[in-house]
Amino acid sequence: MEHQATSGTIYIPLQTVAHLVNLSPSSIRRLEIIGEFPKKRKLSARRIGYVLAEVTAWAENRAKA
Repeated sequence: MEHQATSGTIYIPLQTVAHLVNLSPSSIRRLEIIGEFPKKRKLSARRIGYVLAEVTAWAENRAKA
């Protein structure tokens, strides 16, 4: 599992996000486009990641709904 940390923030790649929330990468992208999933962050010219805390909060709120 690949992670990058900057000032205490943990970023995780799309495949890890998909595994954590049990959705396909395409479903995650669709939800992100319509504003129902945390936004990805550009970490470098060729790398994106999602903030682990935001993804976890989203999953916990979804489970309550």
